[in-house]
Amino acid sequence: MLLGSFMVSNLVVKKSQLETLVTAFSLGGGAVGGIGLLQYVVLMLKGHILNPLWGFFDKIIYELMPFDITYTATVWEKSRAASTFDNPLICATYLIMILPIAVYGFISGEKKHRRLCGISAVLILGGIAGTTSRGAALAVTASLVVLLFMNSKKALSVFVTILASAGIFILGIVKRNEILEFDLEKSTDSRLKMWEACFKSISERPLIGFGAGCESTAQRMAEFGVRRPHAHSLYIEMASELGILGLLFLFVVFGFIIYDIIKLIKLGDGWGKLGIAFLAIFVGFAVISLTEFTLQTPKELQYFMLVLGMLEATKRMAIENKTEYGKERKELLNVPKLGKAAFKQCAGFIRIFEGKNPLETTGVHPESYEVAEKLLAKINADKKDLLNKDKLDQIRTNLASIDVPKVAKELGVGELTLQDIIDDISKPGRDPREEMPKPILRTDVLKFEDLREGMILPGTVRNVIDFGAFVDIGVKHDGLVHISEMSESYVKNPSDIVSVGDIVKVKVIGIDQERQKVKLSMKL
Repeated sequence: MLLGSFMVSNLVVKKSQLETLVTAFSLGGGAVGGIGLLQYVVLMLKGHILNPLWGFFDKIIYELMPFDITYTATVWEKSRAASTFDNPLICATYLIMILPIAVYGFISGEKKHRRLCGISAVLILGGIAGTTSRGAALAVTASLVVLLFMNSKKALSVFVTILASAGIFILGIVKRNEILEFDLEKSTDSRLKMWEACFKSISERPLIGFGAGCESTAQRMAEFGVRRPHAHSLYIEMASELGILGLLFLFVVFGFIIYDIIKLIKLGDGWGKLGIAFLAIFVGFAVISLTEFTLQTPKELQYFMLVLGMLEATKRMAIENKTEYGKERKELLNVPKLGKAAFKQCAGFIRIFEGKNPLETTGVHPESYEVAEKLLAKINADKKDLLNKDKLDQIRTNLASIDVPKVAKELGVGELTLQDIIDDISKPGRDPREEMPKPILRTDVLKFEDLREGMILPGTVRNVIDFGAFVDIGVKHDGLVHISEMSESYVKNPSDIVSVGDIVKVKVIGIDQERQKVKLSMKL
């Protein structure tokens, strides 16, 4: 079990591998949930189901044995889905841990797998409903509420899913009551008697409990007239076996898990949503553990450890991405679908501060780094001096006095190219757009919250792209003029209408306060 966690945390080293793991977990959970849902449908139609799924084959094998094996059916064979597990509660625990992963895959996973993950999430919910566990119903609700924070646009669909799942659970529990008379009352009364017996035994040895293993708990409950294999609650079972010290240890472990999850959420940059998924897993697991002994079997412990391994791998990659990404321009070549030709066109516009190469704070293109370094060497300077304000002033003075034609010939570059390099080195961090004329902005629009639809504002074109242009209107974020809003007539290329630095009048046609985005139009 520990090996599973270790393998996942160490073998998953790339985001693509993590996305593949998300899809694999989702599909596995979807298969189990789908079988459980099918059992649930059969239960609704026929009033009974076979559990576990392979129970029919077990009977055949038992009959072929040269010795007698008694096959004892349980009430679960009649009233509750357990899919590929032999216990509906173990099945519910597994699916509750996988559900948030499938939801994440649907919302933020790889595009080609999102639909599969979405279908898997629905099947998982159906499988959980088929177990007709009230503890599972509460756990799923808590988990889905956490998932609402993952994507506000899809929050409504998640909320509707909660209501639909609640309806399915209610139908299942009603059907379960019809099959097993007063099952809910019996189940509730049984749990209360178990917990009462456990609390009485815990009060006798509150600090260290009665020893590891649910057998000790079962023996203590039997002394109080309750015959059950365990306490049906992870927390009460831990307190019974290991006392308050064992329970505190469990909470410390949970605390470290929560700490890692919160750290992952705070890192953001796309990792936050996966952090929310892990938080939903933990919340769902913690809630169902109130009424179930969730780590009683190797299967439950194995999947729990796999999830922890996945959390560790995700946290490591997120931290590495946060500390390493953005140190060099050449890292742009790691961006999917950004080839060498596109890199050549955009590299000179990227400014990287506190990176590995001080030249990347300037407009010097990577192809000219070698020339720039030789140029600095001619004036007894180094590229690191660009980060020192005092030395930078001296570099500017020395560069202003060099013989451009002569040095260009010595370095083997054109005079215009050398002059551009000199200009860029002299002004590290310079944004050429700042030198363009600025419009007279409205004094009543100073921040995003001041914007209103229908406003007509002056602005400066900051960037022109294939699908439109970004315009600075005096608030923190530039607004987008889509190509369809640039002119009343057909526009083939935005560059035919505007250029960087143009002063234009635009109308506010859409405001997204949550994402701090504004849509503009030049069709006044």
